[in-house]
Amino acid sequence: MGEKVWSAPTIAAGEIFAATTFGTMESSNPRDDLSVEGHTGNLYSIDLKDGSVSWSISDIGKTRSSLYVDRQHVHLTTIDNQVIQVGDENFSAGNANNVVLKAWRDLY
Repeated sequence: MGEKVWSAPTIAAGEIFAATTFGTMESSNPRDDLSVEGHTGNLYSIDLKDGSVSWSISDIGKTRSSLYVDRQHVHLTTIDNQVIQVGDENFSAGNANNVVLKAWRDLY
């Protein structure tokens, strides 16, 4: 399956930020959706004026949640419980910082 947008894009700082996902996100078992032939998803920053891609990061993770953009970073949550933080104060592409979230039942 091809690349699709499953989450709402976010507009900030003259850019449209959108996360894409490869494969399905509709399996009855979410673990079946984790990987499709080694591809997960991409994050794009698109210029609001002309529609050109300002920057992108590939294989960022599969996400269904909305993106959150603050003055310094783009944040997204993946279906395998990671919070990804990207960027700096100029909204340029940076290294992704991953945080693994645990469900309450995983803590006990």
